Amino acid sequence: LQRYEWPTLDVLIRCSKGTYIRSIARDLGQSLGCGGYVQALRRTRIGSVNAEQAIPWQSTAEEAQAALLPLSLAAAHLARFEASEEEARRLQQGQALPFEAARDHEVSLWHNERFIGIGSVDTARNRLKPTKMVTLDV
Repeated sequence: LQRYEWPTLDVLIRCSKGTYIRSIARDLGQSLGCGGYVQALRRTRIGSVNAEQAIPWQSTAEEAQAALLPLSLAAAHLARFEASEEEARRLQQGQALPFEAARDHEVSLWHNERFIGIGSVDTARNRLKPTKMVTLDV
């Protein structure tokens, strides 16, 4: 709870992807018997990237280009898988690789210290499937 001034409630929510903030407001309003909705919503962080790193919408293309963060930052929270040249080629072609793990999860995919995408581990099939790939010349 950040601030409360009838009838407005300001809250800070730390959550994972897939969380519906508007649904939380609706459910809270139902629980209180008064209804609830989101008047304003501001995302302050996505993974390791925070709002202070954002640039103003009025920025020029050159300013925006200069402020770009490395693509690999989007997957910095994931376990890392270093693919061989052949594995990288197969992943780029959409092919799954044999892979054994204790649980289903996502991994960041790398080849020669270069980020190439994100894969999903399927423990039922003992496979690593490419899910989001970036262009790579191998």
